[in-house]
Amino acid sequence: MKKIFLLIASLVAFFNIAVNFSFLEAQTTAPVNVSWTDNSINETGFRLQRKTGTTGTWANVTPDIIANAITFVDTVPIDPLKTIVYIYRILAFNDEGVSGYSNEASITFVKKVPNNPSALGAKK
Repeated sequence: MKKIFLLIASLVAFFNIAVNFSFLEAQTTAPVNVSWTDNSINETGFRLQRKTGTTGTWANVTPDIIANAITFVDTVPIDPLKTIVYIYRILAFNDEGVSGYSNEASITFVKKVPNNPSALGAKK
């Protein structure tokens, strides 16, 4: 019986932050730079998964990512009128099977705050 491989991947923790972007009203997508540590020596590739919010369902982000990769740019749907949280995890795989999942990392796109009113006046 062959051992699969060792993967103790950790997604970059700085994704556990809220991002307040000044999106244009028409902007509907944003890039998320996902990175991890490749601790395996014999993976065939990686499988990156994402879910929306804590109650979302995990889904593969893309077809499998090539071996030895340590970054991926994901394009996510956004809505300037809503706060959206995306959560990521990753695993490694080869012909013998799959590793366990890494830690989870999240990024939050914060609802755009309205512009300040101006030119306030009062007359008698």
